[in-house]
Amino acid sequence: MNDAEAVKIIRTELRRRSGKAWSVTQSRRSSYIQVTSPPRRRVLKALSEADRVELASLLGLDRVATFGVFIDHCERAEYVERARGAYEGSKTGASHSVSSTAATSTSTST
Repeated sequence: MNDAEAVKIIRTELRRRSGKAWSVTQSRRSSYIQVTSPPRRRVLKALSEADRVELASLLGLDRVATFGVFIDHCERAEYVERARGAYEGSKTGASHSVSSTAATSTSTST
């Protein structure tokens, strides 16, 4: 599966499960995919607290940063499954702001 397919699946699955639109975009400079709320729901260019909680729940994460979730190409398949609900109710214990690897190393090094 390529990045464009992953973006489409994640966007579709999040909408199906939440009934809301989510902004799922691929960076033009890197292979990262960003998941956040659409601009009209953002507060000062950041996710609202309610959207952060909901997105974390939809993806099976403990929490989501104010700028959303960045997904590395290595995590693409995992996050497609997360968007489909495979990880629902199982929290990872890490903050997912850049990637699970970066977030874990950041939280353990401070």
